[in-house]
Amino acid sequence: MIIIKRIAAIIVSSIMIAIIFIQTGCAGGKQDNTAPQTETAAGTEAQTSADIYAGLVKGDYDGYEFRILNNISNFALTQFDSDAPDGEAINDAVYSRNRKIEEQLNITITEQREQYDVVNSTIDKCLRANEDAYDIFFNELHFVIPRGTEGYLYDINDLESLKLDSEWWNQSVINGLTIGQTLYVLCGELHFMLQESAWVLGFNKDIQENYAIGDIYGYVNDGTWTHEVFGRMLGEAAEDLDGDGKMTAADQFGATAYVGVVMPLIYSSGEQLTKRDSQNMPYYEPISERFVNIYDTIVEMMFANTDRVFMDGQTKGLVAGQTWHDMFIDGKSLFYCEVLGSLKKLRQMDNEFGIVPFPKHDDAYDYTTLTASYAAALGIPITNADTERTAVIIDNLCAESHRSVKDVYYDILLEGKYIRDNESSDMLDIIFGNRVFATEHIYGWGNLPTVIMNAAYAKQTGIASKIAAAEPKILADIEKTVQYYLSN
Repeated sequence: MIIIKRIAAIIVSSIMIAIIFIQTGCAGGKQDNTAPQTETAAGTEAQTSADIYAGLVKGDYDGYEFRILNNISNFALTQFDSDAPDGEAINDAVYSRNRKIEEQLNITITEQREQYDVVNSTIDKCLRANEDAYDIFFNELHFVIPRGTEGYLYDINDLESLKLDSEWWNQSVINGLTIGQTLYVLCGELHFMLQESAWVLGFNKDIQENYAIGDIYGYVNDGTWTHEVFGRMLGEAAEDLDGDGKMTAADQFGATAYVGVVMPLIYSSGEQLTKRDSQNMPYYEPISERFVNIYDTIVEMMFANTDRVFMDGQTKGLVAGQTWHDMFIDGKSLFYCEVLGSLKKLRQMDNEFGIVPFPKHDDAYDYTTLTASYAAALGIPITNADTERTAVIIDNLCAESHRSVKDVYYDILLEGKYIRDNESSDMLDIIFGNRVFATEHIYGWGNLPTVIMNAAYAKQTGIASKIAAAEPKILADIEKTVQYYLSN
């Protein structure tokens, strides 16, 4: 167990707040296009700040200990608190944010950080015992939301002191994960695992240039970045380097990936596996001919042609200790199919690389980014004794993150440790500009994504019949979820 407990240090806090203000006041951080963009020019920032922060509810909570149970990730930044400044920009910004809000609201912040499974068992134990042990907790979406439909979470929409329409709360989460009028999870700039769970494509610039495969950024910018173009590049970049007539880890591939790549490719095509009715309730609609064609394209492009894609668990030749990630790191793959946070794995990569969104199926659709179902979200356990106090605290914390932490995250991490060129920075606007969630994956309705991924991994066509066989379970699971929301 890792426990970080910190009582406000007013003098140190004031110094660090000043430092962060200097760092971020001149920063040109990337904006999340799902919410209104904030003016950052020096001449207008003060007026804009006054406008957006003026409605924050304040309070004096008499030294209350605000208790957070937080998840640890093997790929994403999940830090919520810090013992002290240490010179690392994110750590110091988070430290200063928390000390500032502690002083303003007269609270102390306590963070307990655990692996996702320990978060699950710990919060479940507290809920079953009706123990008020944590004010909020963070864990992966597909773990948090089911606790809501079991009656263990507060409806975020019931919190009067929370300003949900503020730009520091992620509107794609609010819109995408509200069912009916009920919302059990919340994401914002308190916790950056949401951003780090966006699916992206890294690409090796040296292979792009050496094989003259075309201007990848140019295709994205002119709206012609499609499955057809992507598939062509996979073939052109693949090469049997050792000349043995077999494609193994000793050779060069068009992409390196694992089976999870199926879902972002489907969603980037403009397809959805479940939809919403006029009452914002989910329903299942049998898959279309277009869906079947897209699925078949993905299977042919990523799985059936083993000479083009190094697929985890299928392609041979890795030495002990290596993974499919190493194929890209070692310069043996044009594309790297992963979530944004995994770009941290590329820090030691010698080749220059860029990032782009997943391709569209055709020109008629906008670029769409799938946010993985394991993105972290905030839940408020039903054992919380004062939800309005919690609402005030998290609203002020998230607002201060918007003011002083967000730009540090984008400018220092994304534009320093994750990506390496200005074009990639521009691509983040597109990647974050139209984010969606695979609701059926988060809720687990009929194991629908698993059915699709397993079929693709096995290089199977005829997906319509496989989904049809799963339909009774899909329909029953969705109906159970709908009935819960209608009756609560």
